[in-house]
Amino acid sequence: MDLSAAPAGKTKNWLGAALITAISAIALTLRLHMIGARSFSVDEGISVAITRLRWSDYFGILWRREGNMSLYYVLLRGWLYLGNSDAMIRALSAIASTEAVIAIYFLGKRMFDRNTGAIAAFLLALNAFHIHYAQEARSCALLSLSIGSSSPPGESSMTFCSSSPDRPA
Repeated sequence: MDLSAAPAGKTKNWLGAALITAISAIALTLRLHMIGARSFSVDEGISVAITRLRWSDYFGILWRREGNMSLYYVLLRGWLYLGNSDAMIRALSAIASTEAVIAIYFLGKRMFDRNTGAIAAFLLALNAFHIHYAQEARSCALLSLSIGSSSPPGESSMTFCSSSPDRPA
């Protein structure tokens, strides 16, 4: 019986967790840095105005004009209960963007290996365009999260989220 195999596996899992935690911390720090320095753009103002409408008007706008951003508006409507400052409103996008970095790590790890996932996540964490759109009260960050969370072609979501017997976890 080889006793050295168990600690190596645990060390590998620990390193992976530490790696994605460090990358996520970098990503969140970059996304929150000076997030409230700019005033709202017209598009951001419209997003906030829509979420502050009466329920009947709110659902009317979602049904007639803004169906593509419905999920974002629903999340933002709930998020507004936490605070109304520019930075707080934009923080929803910053968090979604950071979650997208994590999702890219797991997608790369699942499709290739841990190193590929870490490199992809690190590059996305440092990407200037991703950081810029993470600091806007718009649905771009949520869209990148949903794309990053998608399962690879040919795999169902349940298969993608679980460990495969032929692929190391």
